[in-house]
Amino acid sequence: PPRPRFTLAGRGAFLRLIAWNMAHGLALAGTLPYLPVLMDDAGIDAHAFAWWQSRATLPMQLATTLIAGWALPRIGSGAVLALAHLALIAADASFLLLSAANRDWLFPLAMAASGAARGLIGIGVLGRMYEIAPPGDTRFPAAYHAAGGLACALGALALFPALAALETTIGLSHAPAWYVVAAALTVRVVAAPLTWRR
Repeated sequence: PPRPRFTLAGRGAFLRLIAWNMAHGLALAGTLPYLPVLMDDAGIDAHAFAWWQSRATLPMQLATTLIAGWALPRIGSGAVLALAHLALIAADASFLLLSAANRDWLFPLAMAASGAARGLIGIGVLGRMYEIAPPGDTRFPAAYHAAGGLACALGALALFPALAALETTIGLSHAPAWYVVAAALTVRVVAAPLTWRR
C-alpha cells in the first residue's frame, strides 16, 4: 500500500528535534575546525590529544553509551538527550577556557565531557526517533539528518565573512577562533530548551 503523504504538521516533538539538530549542526560548524586552534594556543599537541582521547574520550563514550541504554526506558529519550546537550555545553565551555595555566586538569575534563556527549547523543537521538516518528518511515530520520547537515553547511559558509571581520578588528582580547567557539557555545545554550520539552 502507498505510504501516507509526508508532513510535519502536528508533529511538534519531531520539529523540536529537527530544530535541536540544526542548532547542533550550526555549533559543530564552529567547533570542529576551531577547537584544535584553541588546543594549539593552550600548548596541547597532537600527542597529548591522542593520549587523552584514548584514556578519557573513548572510555567515557563507551560508558555513557551503556548507561544511556540502561537509562533510556527508565527516564525517557528526552531526558537522555537533555543530558547529552548539557555534556556538549560543558565540553565546549571547557575548551573555551583552556589555557597553558589550566590545561593539565581542564583538558582531561574537556575530553571526558566530549566523550560523554557522544555516547549520550547516540542513544538519545535513536531513542527519541523511535518514540516520536512513525515506525518504519525512513523519511523522518532522513529529514532529521538532512536538516542537521544543511545547518552545518550554512554555518560553515557564514564563517568566512565572520572570520574576515574578526581578523580585521583591532584590539580583540582573544584570537578569532575563540570568538567562533564562543558563538557556537552560545548557540548551544540558546538551544537548550529544545531538549527540555517533551
